[in-house]
Amino acid sequence: MKFSINKHIFNYITSSPNYIKTKTITLIYRSYNNDCLGFIVPKQLGPANKRNCFKRQCRNEFHKIYSDNNIKSIGVVVKPKSININYHEISNIFKRLSSRLLKN
Repeated sequence: MKFSINKHIFNYITSSPNYIKTKTITLIYRSYNNDCLGFIVPKQLGPANKRNCFKRQCRNEFHKIYSDNNIKSIGVVVKPKSININYHEISNIFKRLSSRLLKN
C-alpha cells in the first residue's frame, strides 16, 4: 500500500493544529480524503540506513492502525527529534493517534 504524498498535500497536513508530541517524536495529522504518510527526517539525524529503518517502522505502525481500526481517512506527517527511537516508542505514539482518532 502506497502512502506517499506530494508537496501540496504535505503543506496541507503540516498547517494543521492537530498534533501529538512526545520528547522524541511529533505526529501532525489532519483528515484527508486518502490515507497518507509523510516524514520530516533531515540528513543531520543520521545515516540513510537508520533514517530508512525509522521510516519503515513508522509505515508499519501506520499500516497497523489503518487496517486494525475503522479509522476515517487521514494524513500524518512524522517529525522525529532523533532517529534513535525504539520500536516500542513508535508503536505507542501511533496507538495514541489511533485512540484520539477513534474518539472523534
